[in-house]
Amino acid sequence: MELDTEIIKWGGYVLSSVLGWFIRVLWTAQEKMRQDFSKLEANLPLAYVRRDEFKEVIQEVKDTFKETSHAILNKLDRMEEKHEQVRIEIDNKYQRRDSTGQ
Repeated sequence: MELDTEIIKWGGYVLSSVLGWFIRVLWTAQEKMRQDFSKLEANLPLAYVRRDEFKEVIQEVKDTFKETSHAILNKLDRMEEKHEQVRIEIDNKYQRRDSTGQ
């Protein structure tokens, strides 16, 4: 009977040792993960942009593109008008005939 008690007692010691070791491993892993998250949180703004900041920048690019494209299209319209005026002047000067040859 005394031997059974000793075996149970030593089994409890071994079990509590293994359980303590397992808890320590989990605790150190949790602490390491917490440190990694802290480093990630500190470096995150350097690598990524927040969604609202990205939307603001894209809106600025769109607005600039619209302004630039309007200016270019207005310039092309003026060039087309000038080209049409020059064509009319040349037609009047040389009195071009239409494609039927009349």
